[in-house]
Amino acid sequence: MLQANNSQKNFVSEAFGSLFSMTLLTGISLLMLGILIFAYPQLIGLLFAAFILVTGGAILYAAWRAWKFKREVTAVQEEWMSQPEFDEVKRHPYTFRRVTWIVR
Repeated sequence: MLQANNSQKNFVSEAFGSLFSMTLLTGISLLMLGILIFAYPQLIGLLFAAFILVTGGAILYAAWRAWKFKREVTAVQEEWMSQPEFDEVKRHPYTFRRVTWIVR
């Protein structure tokens, strides 16, 4: 038989527990990074170069996706927005004479 589960969980304390653990993990990571930078000052240049490399790669990826999207839009535009081709309109031989007669 199914039994009613009457245990009430405190979701607020779970959320604050997760927040506390992530904050603690971030603080410890930054503390260790600070110690490593004091021990090895060239690490600052390495981290800055890594940041520039990752940022440049992300920008190149975004530009490639934009170029790909533009190419797809252009293909759809050429397909759907082109002017329909009509057969040449045949002129009647008397049209020019009418215009000439009206002008005289």
